[in-house]
Amino acid sequence: MAGIFITSKNIMNHSLHDFISGLSFTSNDWKYEYTSTVFQCVLTRVDRKDLWSPAIDIENKIFIGISGRIVLTPDQWQTGLSKSHRGGAAASYLIDEYLRKGIGLASNLNGAYTIFIIDENKEEAFLITDRLGFYPIFIYQNPHYITISTNFDSIAKFEGNLAYDLETMAEMLKFGYSVHPYTYYKQVKQLDPSSVYKLEKNKIERLLQYWKPEPNFEFNDKKLIFELSHSISDAVKLRTQKILGETGVFLSAGADSRVVLAASVDPSTIKSFTFYDVRNNEFNLASNIARAYGSEHIGLQREKEHYALGAEKASKIISALWNIQDAHYTNFIEKIASYNLDNLLSGCFADYLFKGIALNRSSIKLLGRPIPLYKTSAFNQKWYFAVSELKSNYDKISIDRNLSQYDGIDLTHDDETTKWMIEIARLYPISREATIGSRILLLRTLPWDPVLSDYNILQVYQKIPPSLKVNGFVWKKAVFELAEKVRHIVDNNNLSPLNANSFSITLHFLKGVLYRKVRHKDVDGTNLNDVVTRGSWPNFYVYLKRSEIFNKLWLRNRKITEDMFVEILGYNPYEWTTTDWADKDINLFFRMLTLKLWLEK
Repeated sequence: MAGIFITSKNIMNHSLHDFISGLSFTSNDWKYEYTSTVFQCVLTRVDRKDLWSPAIDIENKIFIGISGRIVLTPDQWQTGLSKSHRGGAAASYLIDEYLRKGIGLASNLNGAYTIFIIDENKEEAFLITDRLGFYPIFIYQNPHYITISTNFDSIAKFEGNLAYDLETMAEMLKFGYSVHPYTYYKQVKQLDPSSVYKLEKNKIERLLQYWKPEPNFEFNDKKLIFELSHSISDAVKLRTQKILGETGVFLSAGADSRVVLAASVDPSTIKSFTFYDVRNNEFNLASNIARAYGSEHIGLQREKEHYALGAEKASKIISALWNIQDAHYTNFIEKIASYNLDNLLSGCFADYLFKGIALNRSSIKLLGRPIPLYKTSAFNQKWYFAVSELKSNYDKISIDRNLSQYDGIDLTHDDETTKWMIEIARLYPISREATIGSRILLLRTLPWDPVLSDYNILQVYQKIPPSLKVNGFVWKKAVFELAEKVRHIVDNNNLSPLNANSFSITLHFLKGVLYRKVRHKDVDGTNLNDVVTRGSWPNFYVYLKRSEIFNKLWLRNRKITEDMFVEILGYNPYEWTTTDWADKDINLFFRMLTLKLWLEK
């Protein structure tokens, strides 16, 4: 996927593409421009034109463009293909739906998308956002026109001289994320998820919210496991239909990605990609999973300075609203694209939707020491992510802004519904979660489809109470049901079987602790104080201590951001080197560096 840009500003005889940036980041994208009596639009994509190109019904004067992806059944694809004279099959199908239902088509949409509709005969235009806000889109408006894009940097480049929002920057530095709808520009806001908007030349109106996340708890875990396993299976099969072409899966040795491979229509046709530093436990277990399903396993080895070498590009692609520390794919984009895949899948977002990391929770302790099991706890603004201290008035501003996302919730209550409401306040839209930088990068560069955006999966999400979610047991047991061939392969995150109970997880954890204490190495032989770990990602503490490139990026051009950082932080962060920051506050450092590299551009 890539992006979309829409404006009602009159730019005379120029191509809209001449004015914008932030929609194209690879050599594989293609562009489509459309001009109506009111709007000009440019859409970029990296996937197949026959499926995903915009479509036009000449007789009825209707244009539909899709940024992101909708999900269709085989019959719906055939309907779209039968109208291929209009353009791409997906948009052609939506034209039929629009002719029959009007904007009522929104209630049946599935996937991660922004849909732009122009109806020239009725002189109307509409924009539809996806249910949980997986695919963010932003707006600038003034009394004369509106400008909309999936990348707020494109809007800033088009408009010029927009004022920075230091409050949003401060919030990101303190909490690691910022709340909806604010961006780094005061005049640019993110549109709401699950919404149908009516667009006019100089205004936008939210016509309806076609879906609202609400708790509908089921306390029978067996029923939940059954429903979740079936919804995952259906979602993956819809996304691995033959019509969608060559498919790849990002595969690790956890539970989330293996279920995507296992539930595919034909796993033996899937290419499985695993990132690694050395062939550690994560890589070897992932290889075993791929082999069990006859999937070609492709290892992509990171360079020594993988994250530092990709930091500038990553900051640009993700607009610094998220963190370069999560930009795992940056230096592999062109390599992955060289496999000419039409479709890429992953198990992203399972941690947030089904393992409780967006809940307030605390570790259960054994003999005074925490073990990898959790219980829900009272509300706190600090949940999964580290919170840093700002020594300026922006600290309180950030706290107050962050609290605003919980408006309408009685935070003193401790019941299941209140806990769920706090969780969904953090996830609606989900594009504001702190680690989504990696997913934004995928949305803007590769033909990626987030499986867990599926409508039926989201319906099950609303049924799982926090008490059954906090340790992810329902999710893992659903994976256990589906991934039959690899049930025997442990989850590398805790070295326990997929269907492990609390006792089993505790036992495996203690065995690992004992092994590391005796051997001074991890269970696969990796050193405990090295960059390389047993898992998917490096030890960033050690990496930052040793990285010359990160240090150079940090110390260069400091005058560009020094005054701004001093104002927000209340002190000069450049008084410390990267080695100092690794010990002082490594999370704040990577947030600052991400913002610094973006501001330098």
